[in-house]
Amino acid sequence: MAKQFLVLLPKDMENNRANRKAWTERIMTIAKSVGVWRFAPVFEYAGDETVCKDDSTVDKLDMHLLNADIAGFLGKFVFDDVNDILNDSEYKDQIYENEQNKDNCADNLSIFWNCWS
Repeated sequence: MAKQFLVLLPKDMENNRANRKAWTERIMTIAKSVGVWRFAPVFEYAGDETVCKDDSTVDKLDMHLLNADIAGFLGKFVFDDVNDILNDSEYKDQIYENEQNKDNCADNLSIFWNCWS
């Protein structure tokens, strides 16, 4: 049973609390109506745990996902090539909070890049 979800907003949608809530509620509505459930699903919006400072998002993926899932998520939905991240320290700073995760990202990304395919 999942207790929380990481949601990626569409590119044209501003990343703010109201849009994150509206998008999440849309996903929950679709999830309730898709497929045949053995038991009726219960989806309930509990809150937005996004860390913000001065109205800008400051949380990083390694606060939400295991390193293997970070690579799979980025490879499936965000980047076309693993080298886009490995060759750009700014991307690494945007993705990783923990310095050890940042230092090990080449290994983690190369091993798990296609694990969500």
